[in-house]
Amino acid sequence: MKLISQMGHVALRTPDLEASVRHAIDILGLREVERSGGTVFLTCGRNHHDLQLIASDQAAVDHFSLEATSDSAFDEILARLEREGVRIAAKTPQEPGLSRALRFVTPDGHTVEVYAGMAKDQPATYNTVGIRPRKFAHTTIAVPDIAASENFFCKVLGFIPSDRMYVRADGGTKDVAVWMRCNPDHHGLALIAGAAGLRHCAWELENFSYLAVLGDHLASNGIKLEWGPGRHGPGNNLYTYHRDPAGNVHEHMADIERIYDDSFLGRSWELKPETLNLWGGPEPSAEYRSRYLRVAALP
Repeated sequence: MKLISQMGHVALRTPDLEASVRHAIDILGLREVERSGGTVFLTCGRNHHDLQLIASDQAAVDHFSLEATSDSAFDEILARLEREGVRIAAKTPQEPGLSRALRFVTPDGHTVEVYAGMAKDQPATYNTVGIRPRKFAHTTIAVPDIAASENFFCKVLGFIPSDRMYVRADGGTKDVAVWMRCNPDHHGLALIAGAAGLRHCAWELENFSYLAVLGDHLASNGIKLEWGPGRHGPGNNLYTYHRDPAGNVHEHMADIERIYDDSFLGRSWELKPETLNLWGGPEPSAEYRSRYLRVAALP
């Protein structure tokens, strides 16, 4: 049984809620749907929300969400979580727009929400000055134990590894990243070795020309790219990265590889500049490399 149909949304904590909302609307091209207390829900299409911004004293990921393929898949996920002894934080929706939802804490310390049925009651089109994405694409998180986290997401939620990246160490190799899929998109979730936390969230654009428009739009708003444009090896997707006012990193991507064979369990790539960018250069900014790309010392 397929358990997860697609990535849902990401919820980010921010110390300056209004600055983050302005960025989401004016840069990311999202649309505000509603507010509840110190939380703002935004969307890029018909979904009730694709991004949730939460007022907090520091920037952090609050949770990310996954959409179950059906009510029966939702029930199966709950059963698997209980069998594995996973701490379930809530068994009912904690936010508007969801029919059924649960939240649990992964063994690596991340809060994940699984839902079945999100309201698709928002306008399909709307005016925006930002560069509106096609959809929320994926979440990349850091985890202290790549193998254990990969096993959890595959065993309990049915993710399939698409690619992995390794470094040479002690006469052998050591995995430092894995990209996993829940549908034909090359990855909806990526794990990178490191202290638990968000590395970036990603938005899918139509094609490369939209990345160029985004770059001009960022520049006109005084925002510099942290990395890109380029094309990743794993996923084969075009990319750019920039930071929002809270310091969270947003990737914009297009032309991602799609895999329709569930028996394909991925390739292995060595961590080196040409793996991260098949085109070669431009290099990530020094701050991005030190704060967000800490998988290993790059050559």
